[in-house]
Amino acid sequence: MKEISCTITAGEGSEQHNHDLEYRAGLEHVHQRDEPIIEFVPYTKSYTEQINDLMKPFIDEYNERVDKRYQEAWERYNSGQIKSKPRKRDYQKMSYDYCAQHSDDFIKNPSTGKQEKIPLFRSLIIGLGDKEDRESGKITEAQAKRIFPKVIEAFKEKFPDLKILGATLHLDEEGFYHCHLDYKPLMKLENENSVDKNGKTLAGLHVSVSQDRVLQGMGFTPEQSIINGRDKAPILFNTLRNKIYLMTEKALSEEGFRLQYGVSKKKEPEKDSSKNQRMEDWQAAQDAARELQHNKNVMLDIIAEDEVSPEGFEAFAKATSKIETTLSEIERQPRSRMNKDNLIVPFKLFDQMRTFVKSLSETVGHLFSYIEKLEEANEYFAPFKELWEKTQNGLEAFQRKYNNLREDYNEVIAENKRLRRAVQSRDEFLDSIHNSDNKSGKEMYQEYAEQQAQQRRQAQSRDELDLY
Repeated sequence: MKEISCTITAGEGSEQHNHDLEYRAGLEHVHQRDEPIIEFVPYTKSYTEQINDLMKPFIDEYNERVDKRYQEAWERYNSGQIKSKPRKRDYQKMSYDYCAQHSDDFIKNPSTGKQEKIPLFRSLIIGLGDKEDRESGKITEAQAKRIFPKVIEAFKEKFPDLKILGATLHLDEEGFYHCHLDYKPLMKLENENSVDKNGKTLAGLHVSVSQDRVLQGMGFTPEQSIINGRDKAPILFNTLRNKIYLMTEKALSEEGFRLQYGVSKKKEPEKDSSKNQRMEDWQAAQDAARELQHNKNVMLDIIAEDEVSPEGFEAFAKATSKIETTLSEIERQPRSRMNKDNLIVPFKLFDQMRTFVKSLSETVGHLFSYIEKLEEANEYFAPFKELWEKTQNGLEAFQRKYNNLREDYNEVIAENKRLRRAVQSRDEFLDSIHNSDNKSGKEMYQEYAEQQAQQRRQAQSRDELDLY
């Protein structure tokens, strides 16, 4: 079995870095090569031109609505319904240079409160293996050239509302084989999405370019990712990334590889994965993910065989047993994490494994669907059917416990929010009252609390002296 890691990360996106040979020649990490860049998607137009072309039909539709409103206004004026003549300046059409109009758009980040520039396009970096895999020939340049186009074609098919602008493989760089995939989220808003809550037609373009809104429109719901090794809340981007991993897994299998998620084998101390996650906890998550994926790959190898031999059954039994053991170990690992309000809440590793376990269960089911096609008289079949049922029951129990944990977690979050609101209301009330010395109620409360704490410390000291 040849296992190769894969990483999928969101990049800032640079059209010049990805396509401009003259620009790239001045970069430190780039070396001379006859074939420096492979363009998997023909780069015949700049991203600005491509985006403007994509937006043109929606701008045409908007301008037609402007013309219609202008004509209707003149009809109302001519019929005496309004007294003032319609002014052309009140019915301005939209320019076709969409990028120029929106190149400096900003939005407030709800998490940080800071203004952030809205990117005109999004970028992913899909990597295969690492530098050592490339240098040792574990994965070759020819294989990378065949694998990435398959992932890109699957991307086009599965995500039609993520319009690909460019896709490049940089062969003039050291390190692992990686593909820069640049795309524009763009989803046409149907009639029911083109009106406000009062039923009035929206004045703007009937299209969404927000990545989250487009992903929601594609039916995505937030998922946790086991790839980045972080204790983070489920987000929509992780759902997209998880689906791309499955596409990559399929493309790799056609080249004789089994996917190993790009979790680090060993944590680098200066690259902390989570502000309140101890190193041993982080490493446990990575080891568990690698172990589960490896044993899933064992099963996939068995599925690929023309016949399931006794040795294959034995290998499957061992893999199933290891998976069951790993899941049990995960279940026993308590965790805690800090939410956005800096409150510690109970947490276990279930979140990071949820998506993975679902995929694992489907793989195991596929295997036994295959096995059931064998003759029932096969002497090896019965004991492994029993083992499958045991494993399936374990996966279902794992999912039930995960659901219960999520309910408990949501209750803790709700209670934390309630307490914070109560404390805020108390502080606002205390700030609003003052005594004759012009001290606020909050200051008086703090003095009283300090006096009470001092009295408790003095009482504790007396009790300790009495012991002697």
